[in-house]
Amino acid sequence: MWARHRRSLILWLLWVVALAALVAILVPSREQVEQTHAALMMLLIVLGASATVGFTAGVSIALLAFALLSYYFESPLDTIDLPTGVDLIELTSFLIVAVVAARLLTIARTRATLAELRAREIERLAAERTALATQAAQAEGLAEANRMKDALLATVSHDLHTPLTTIRALAGRRSVADDADWLLVQQETDRLAHLVRELLDYSRIRGGALPVRIESYPAEDLVGAVARECAHRLGAHTLHTHVPMSGPVLAGMFDLVLSTRVLVNLVENAAKYGTADSRIDLHVERIGSTLRFAVSNQGPTIADADRERIFEPFTRGGSTVAQSRVPGVGLGLAIARALTEAQAGSLALAVTQGANDSGTTTFVLTLPATDWTEMAPE
Repeated sequence: MWARHRRSLILWLLWVVALAALVAILVPSREQVEQTHAALMMLLIVLGASATVGFTAGVSIALLAFALLSYYFESPLDTIDLPTGVDLIELTSFLIVAVVAARLLTIARTRATLAELRAREIERLAAERTALATQAAQAEGLAEANRMKDALLATVSHDLHTPLTTIRALAGRRSVADDADWLLVQQETDRLAHLVRELLDYSRIRGGALPVRIESYPAEDLVGAVARECAHRLGAHTLHTHVPMSGPVLAGMFDLVLSTRVLVNLVENAAKYGTADSRIDLHVERIGSTLRFAVSNQGPTIADADRERIFEPFTRGGSTVAQSRVPGVGLGLAIARALTEAQAGSLALAVTQGANDSGTTTFVLTLPATDWTEMAPE
């Protein structure tokens, strides 16, 4: 702001100097210079000041020119005396013309500036529109690619499901106690069947074909279901559940089957990626209108850049070493978050960093809370 005022002041002083220089040139020969000619030349300076500085500068230069005309070019010369008669009319006309011309020139200058600003705004809007159109086209292309991918996943998963079921049934008929190769076939078939189930579930979720039954349940029921599901899946790890027994019963509105599946997935992930023989903790608490289930374990942590990326399909988190020793394709967390969001909940990751890229990793499942009322027996 100060720089602009400083520039205007400098320009105004230059026009004052120009007016003084013009008078200095004309005064020695003023006997041969008509007052009208001097007035016209001064008017040019007034217009120049108005065009480059503004209306106020033009008016001030016009008043100064009026005084100089009256002093140097109006009889009696070189005297401070108010003009009368025709001289007064001439000088007043000069002042009026100078002020009006300054005003008109300032208006034109303002309109030109506004026109330039509008042109720039139009260019900016046009550029934004082009960018938005490009983004929309890219988004449509990505959406179409996702639709094709989902359709392909659904088709392939469905076509693989039946032959895999047959292979598993045949593999189960043969005794594998003393046949390591046949045992490996059965294990790999189970692994592939699990992958196909995940692909089918993911395609159902994406297609909105997954049934969701929201009801009121105590948190203890959900924690108990998770503990039973994980009883023989955690190996050397131990699951410790923490549900407050004092105070009101913690309860929420959710689908018990889907929520159990989400928490089982989180507990199994904690066992897969956690430190060997480490404990896994499942804490439950109510915060406001939400019910929070926090699954924590000790082990390799997840990089900050991957905290949201691990919830994307076919993306795996954890360290490279942990990934190499844990089978999977990276659908578990994507399915878990989709199942959670289908219940109006949320699933997030919190990491407490420790030493040597190891620390406490906590996944938090948040579901709508409700006040629990025991049903009276009929």
